[in-house]
Amino acid sequence: GGGNAAGGGGPAAANERLLPDTPLDLAALNSVDAKIELDAAALKSRGLAVGNLKLVASLDHGTLDVGTLNATLEGGTLTSTTLLESRATPPHLRTRTNLKGIALARFFAGNKSISAPSGHADVAIDLDGRGKSVAALLGGANGRMQVSASSLELANKSANFAGGDLLTQLLSMLNPMSKRSDHTTVECAVVNFPVTQGRMENKTGLGMRTDQMTILGGGSIDLASEKLDIGATPKPRSGIGLNLAGLADFVRLGGTLANPTPVTDTAGAASAGLKIGAAIATGGISVLADSLLKRSEGDLDVCAIARGDQPPPDAK
Repeated sequence: GGGNAAGGGGPAAANERLLPDTPLDLAALNSVDAKIELDAAALKSRGLAVGNLKLVASLDHGTLDVGTLNATLEGGTLTSTTLLESRATPPHLRTRTNLKGIALARFFAGNKSISAPSGHADVAIDLDGRGKSVAALLGGANGRMQVSASSLELANKSANFAGGDLLTQLLSMLNPMSKRSDHTTVECAVVNFPVTQGRMENKTGLGMRTDQMTILGGGSIDLASEKLDIGATPKPRSGIGLNLAGLADFVRLGGTLANPTPVTDTAGAASAGLKIGAAIATGGISVLADSLLKRSEGDLDVCAIARGDQPPPDAK
């Protein structure tokens, strides 16, 4: 757990939540029964182009059953089924949603921290939860959440940390090069976590490959308390003229979803101390060997590992 993780900004900040805990207003679902079938060649909503929309749903005594929701969206596809029982105590939500090949340019339009003019994403959400609010639903949910994105551009110096841009915060904090350059090209990024009773946990559920580094990590996110305990290992890629000096062997994030905070990792610090001692004893030979090892590990397909398509590297 992240019990030794540093807090992010004092008592007031510690009480902030990212997931809303206000009760959901589901009364409208109890006022009407209906059956809905919709087939539309094109639909525009808030600037998003939706095509080939097919919807089959029913509303019966407060139970909303979306048996079919298929559409094309931003060059990709959307499929979803949802069951919401508003009269259950507490309300019950079961949803399976998949987006494949969605173009990201329109979603990040106007964002100064992150852009994706040629980026695409796949999203898979499978959740079953009960609760009177979004926080309660997710805080005890079971299922899986997976996001896989490609071709992102991070403006490191413009990261909107104060504005709660969680995605940019996490990507920048895990990327040790974010303080060395103005921009980072993210070739791929994957977040893949099973959810068990509101706890997301996967030792290799995070993968990111930039133009200079590969970053593989994981850990846990408690959706009930929103506490983070995430660690990642950055490695330089082969063929990149990158100075290894000063790069952290291990990056750890604590705090909460609303206030992620870099945390000093005592195990990583101890390991670094051993390497320094060995370098002195061997005249620097071990540092050279360690650098070559880092280069080799930097060639791993960390995004495939995070997705579960490839096994994680041998611990040895």
